[in-house]
Amino acid sequence: MGHPGIGAAVGGTLGLGAGALIGDQLQGQEVKQAEQQKALDQQRAEIAKNQALIEELKNATLRPVRPAAALWSIFRVSIFSLTARN
Repeated sequence: MGHPGIGAAVGGTLGLGAGALIGDQLQGQEVKQAEQQKALDQQRAEIAKNQALIEELKNATLRPVRPAAALWSIFRVSIFSLTARN
C-alpha cells in the first residue's frame, strides 16, 4: 500500500510547475503576437501612404522639359558660379 499523501504532494508540485511553464509560454506567445500585429499595422499604414503618394504623382500635371533648355540652364548656372568666385 502506498502513501497517498506523498503522491498527492508530488503530483501537485509537478502540476504547479507544468502549469507555470505553460502559462509563461502562452504569455510569451501573446507578447510576440502583439508585437507582430503592431509591425503589421505600421506596414499597412506605410503602404497606404505610399499608395496615396503614387496616386498624387499619377494625377500631377507635369510640364515637359526640353533637353536643350535644361542643359542650357545647368550650363548657365555653372558659368555664373565660376564667374562669381573670381
